[in-house]
Amino acid sequence: MSRFFEISADGELHCYLEDELPLVIGTGAAAHIRLAAGKAVEARIGLHEGRYLYLQLATGATDVFHNDTLISDSAWIKSGDRTRIGDQILQYRISGDRVEINLIDWLGPDFSAGEQGPGASSGEHGGATIDTTVLPRLDQESGRPGSAGKNIALGLVFLVLLLAAVFVLTARTVKVRINPEPQSLSLHGMLPLLPLGDRFLGVVGSYTLEASRPGYRDLQAEVVIKRSGSSRYSFSLEKLPGLLDVTSTPAGAEVFLDGNNRGRAPQDDLEVTAGKHALRCTLKRYQDARLELDIRGMGERQSVDCTLQPDWGKVFVVTDPSGAAILEKDDEIGQTPQTVELALGRHHLVLRRKGYKDFKLDIVVEAGQTLVPEMVILKRKSVPPKSVPKPAATVAAKGSSSREKPPAKAVPPPPAVVARNSAQPPEMLPLKSAVFSMGASRREPGRRANESRHQVEITRPFLLGVHEITNAEYRRFKPGHRSGFLGGLTLDGDRQPVVNISWQDAARYCNWLSRQQVLAPFYRDQGGTLVPVQPATSGYRLPFEAEWAYAARMVGRTQPGRYPWDGGFPPRTRNGNYADESARTILPVVIKGYYDGFPVSAPVDSFPRNMGGFFDMGGNVSEWCHDFYSPNPGSVSGKSVDPTGPESGRYHVVRGSSWRDGAMTELRLSFRGYANKNKDSLGFRVARYAQ
Repeated sequence: MSRFFEISADGELHCYLEDELPLVIGTGAAAHIRLAAGKAVEARIGLHEGRYLYLQLATGATDVFHNDTLISDSAWIKSGDRTRIGDQILQYRISGDRVEINLIDWLGPDFSAGEQGPGASSGEHGGATIDTTVLPRLDQESGRPGSAGKNIALGLVFLVLLLAAVFVLTARTVKVRINPEPQSLSLHGMLPLLPLGDRFLGVVGSYTLEASRPGYRDLQAEVVIKRSGSSRYSFSLEKLPGLLDVTSTPAGAEVFLDGNNRGRAPQDDLEVTAGKHALRCTLKRYQDARLELDIRGMGERQSVDCTLQPDWGKVFVVTDPSGAAILEKDDEIGQTPQTVELALGRHHLVLRRKGYKDFKLDIVVEAGQTLVPEMVILKRKSVPPKSVPKPAATVAAKGSSSREKPPAKAVPPPPAVVARNSAQPPEMLPLKSAVFSMGASRREPGRRANESRHQVEITRPFLLGVHEITNAEYRRFKPGHRSGFLGGLTLDGDRQPVVNISWQDAARYCNWLSRQQVLAPFYRDQGGTLVPVQPATSGYRLPFEAEWAYAARMVGRTQPGRYPWDGGFPPRTRNGNYADESARTILPVVIKGYYDGFPVSAPVDSFPRNMGGFFDMGGNVSEWCHDFYSPNPGSVSGKSVDPTGPESGRYHVVRGSSWRDGAMTELRLSFRGYANKNKDSLGFRVARYAQ
């Protein structure tokens, strides 16, 4: 763990690293946290065993309150704690490796003066108000009943005893058993009944039984007390149906519950009786999804997502030269290079280009898989030589021999030199120059101090990867890489984004990809560390933070986006891979009621693109940016032009939320993170200049 401290005081932000501890609090010149008044050193903030923050008072320090408790030595510091020293307060917020400390003025408690209770005198004794009101004395004689009252009271007692005797002699019992035991039970009739354990004692007649228990339907039944013997009744409370919410991935699937069509997903508040049920979701071009549900009932809400697997696969077809028509049964379905969608099974494709021989491509398509055959090298058609007219017969000169020269042999042209790349370039979208605003308003909920708003201008057009680099793509560069597992769930699928790589690993992949595409690398090795080449090349690189923010928040929008989805927090529809209910057993914080179906990372094209045409600009994995991290982004002179970050630093910028994030702060598109080591939720996408 390596802590990063951000001190906010008097509108200024100061940043310190863990190796600069302890932080001094006081009025002296050496203080990291400068107080308005007091001793040169009032206290220090340190780290115990590299993990636990604590506050240590300096010698002679007094009147220091931590969480409203006067301390004389030291105290542990947790997120949300407050320390008051004199007329100033330190507020602490700890999130991961980042510690925020805000220094504010203490305004003091809000007292309401002049309020006195009834009977309070204006005299003072020892600083306290004395109640001098004397309570009135009770006249004992006035409360003594007369003889007439005694007679009436005795008569009433006798009448009650008489009625009780008649009731006991004529009453019969009724026994009622209810399963499960109700929370409330009552019997109503003309005369009241006397409860005796699991029995009731009452006179002969008909009564109405009412029973209730949370999660069950209210019970109402008739109970008859017979004249002879005892009466026995047994009832069972019926569970309330459960409420079922059904979504589908992709949306719009038809929902069949126990064979009955319940409409298209999403469906909310479906009443389903408790017990086992069969759910089937169908959608054209997808395989049916079948689930067995165990509905708990009792009014409890349950949610389920039908994830349908495609009934087709993708095939990426590339030829040299490109521009060949892709034919299936004489129907053109695309031109190379292109990814085409085909139904499951075996297919016979024909690649046709004018002047070249047809190439037959036999492939077997699997559901949900992307097949990448080797590049097809098309062969030119042979061109028959042109007919040359025979020369007219010549008469040999006298004394000479008539001998005809043989025709010259046709020399075929040298074969074309074809460059083959061993790695296909990632799909990228071009983005033009732009002027826009980075950061967030101070009034935006969840905003952090390092998100100051500032103007940015991008003058050089660039290309940005449509999706994050996958494990399969990265393993072409480094075959032995494994992204790992978490809680028995894999992070290593071919279409899942590559994780557990450092910034240097990502930059080395960019250089390798540049060489594969015959581009000048963007980075050069300087003592084992990659640094940018000067002047910058058009080779592959990590995106600059400004480029990432522009693609995530601005492209395709009229106003800067706050979240990866439209609307407020939390998300209302399934639009990205965040910390959802399916990850509740492995993550401490999830978005309540949100289901995306992936506890960990998802295949890179599992969710809709954003308005700019990019996948997973929020969710799935966070992404390395090229820039070194600075808590104060922007330019002091106003607009920043083509910013690339500080020239050096200890951390690199990380942008975008991941499958681990479920809080409003981290899910905002303006959130700025930083890191200096690999994580299981941190990957990257590539960028490069257009020229």
